[in-house]
Amino acid sequence: MIDSIHKEVFEIINHIARLICNKDIPGLQEAFALLEQSLAEYFATEAKVAQAVGFDFDNHVLAHQALLKDIRHKKTELVERNGLWSKSEEKIHIDSLRNCFISHIKEDSNPLKILLETHYYDFKPD
Repeated sequence: MIDSIHKEVFEIINHIARLICNKDIPGLQEAFALLEQSLAEYFATEAKVAQAVGFDFDNHVLAHQALLKDIRHKKTELVERNGLWSKSEEKIHIDSLRNCFISHIKEDSNPLKILLETHYYDFKPD
């Protein structure tokens, strides 16, 4: 369940990457709104799963807030620049966006992942 949400978020990030390359500012604004909505759903699902397996989620909520802050900062920076970036800056923005979510999965979510490994793969909280 969480893996499918990760895939959805990465699909949105890949869409944002294409919009960055095309310097499509209105599209970027819409895509970042979709990303924030998808992340909110992801965070809610993680919270339900954590509660179902007895995982202390307080610190993880802080990680969610930090991730959202990073995403919003990247959106603001791109929109304010209004497409005025070089090819090398394009790559930096895209890599930075991907890396902040990868970091969340690999580092911030790792304690929950370790606990979930003791449950069935398709575990779904009630």
